[in-house]
Amino acid sequence: VRAIIDKAYDRATEVLTTHRDRLVALAEKLVAEETVDSEGFESLFSDLPPKDLNNHGIPTVVGPGQPIAEPNPQPA
Repeated sequence: VRAIIDKAYDRATEVLTTHRDRLVALAEKLVAEETVDSEGFESLFSDLPPKDLNNHGIPTVVGPGQPIAEPNPQPA
């Protein structure tokens, strides 16, 4: 369990460090305007590549009416 926590902590630290400039810009925008709409958010993060699947092959963003994962097949 400790290894999982350490790995997640390291990954979170990496993401926050890598995108610190964008996160600071987002924080400044939120302080100034109190809200950020989707266009404002996308303007800060639009050049990042989309990530459709997490490490387990599960979609990270799911639209309305889309299943989170394929249902388990039932035995015949």
